[in-house]
Amino acid sequence: MNVPLPAGDFDQCAAPQMPRNILLVASLFSLPYRVLRTAAACGVNVHVLGGPRASGLRFSRHCASFNAAGSDPASADIEELAEDINAVIAKREIDVVLAGDQPTTRQLILLKRALDCPAFPGPTLQQFDLLNNKWDFTKLCQRLAILVPDSELLAGKSALKQSLLSGEIGFPVVARPLDLNGQNGAVLLFSSADLGKVESISYAPVLVQRYIDGQDVGASIYCEDGEIKGLIAHTKAHSIYRTFRHPQIEHDLEEITAAMRISGVYDFDMRIAPTGDVYWVGCNPRFFGEILLSMLAGLNFLALGLADTSLGAVQYAPDGSAVRMLRATAATLAMPWRLSKRDFAYAGEMLGDPLPFICEALRIEDRSVGRMGSVGGSR
Repeated sequence: MNVPLPAGDFDQCAAPQMPRNILLVASLFSLPYRVLRTAAACGVNVHVLGGPRASGLRFSRHCASFNAAGSDPASADIEELAEDINAVIAKREIDVVLAGDQPTTRQLILLKRALDCPAFPGPTLQQFDLLNNKWDFTKLCQRLAILVPDSELLAGKSALKQSLLSGEIGFPVVARPLDLNGQNGAVLLFSSADLGKVESISYAPVLVQRYIDGQDVGASIYCEDGEIKGLIAHTKAHSIYRTFRHPQIEHDLEEITAAMRISGVYDFDMRIAPTGDVYWVGCNPRFFGEILLSMLAGLNFLALGLADTSLGAVQYAPDGSAVRMLRATAATLAMPWRLSKRDFAYAGEMLGDPLPFICEALRIEDRSVGRMGSVGGSR
């Protein structure tokens, strides 16, 4: 499904009643950087407690202070990490603590009761582990009568290869890890000619799903106790992020959030088939790479969680918002009349704080400042 979308108006989405100081706990660089930028747009001071791979955050002009953790927050002892966080809370007069990436999200869930100030709304440990596991998420959708690709869980790549050779599982299929982000680790197998790709699989067990012809789409929400407060459905192709409204996606999200009674920010991956059917693939129960793009499109998810959200209606980005990332903006410079103020705002956001742009150009990865991915954000 190709969604023809006009450009909407840019809205910074500043929210009232914001805390003064927040603490971003980070193990990596790329995703926490986008969270930092989105939080700074709310008008708060963003302090960082980071491990070695997050050290590049200190160079952002939006970082109020960088506080080195005693050890990587992703793997630190819970009691030690709580002590590190509480020390920064006292020193920087922190009002709210939030996790910047997947590893620190789970850590913060485990220790938030030991903190000296509130944490940003998020899932319980049981909710996080269920939604972060693609097989468990698939089973949840099936219980709720939400469409998912035909799926099977296999012990490993040997079992997958044997099932394909015997015809027990037919082509085309996608092999996926249970808990890696987005499409990371996914292996697409169209025919027996692709059997060699199975050897590249380094994880077990393996989730095998029927390949759905169609278009990749996503949806992001902020919710409280199962009630959605903010929602964006979006596509990202050719370095252009676009928002759209879709009744089935919105209905399914209401079913999932109500059944789980979750709070916080969540991002979902789907495929829309040529028939219009929406097939749900996975959930990221944390902040997501497109959060900065969502803000520029008109909805700041951090603002919803940091401010009073006692609002009657669900907040959406303007239908048809589009944001061009730097690559798409550069390709359009010959026809500048096609650029919107939102495109210029994104370029200004990136070039005004050039560290991630430079890191991407130099192909610096996780081993130094965290996996960069696309400057637009990766899930």
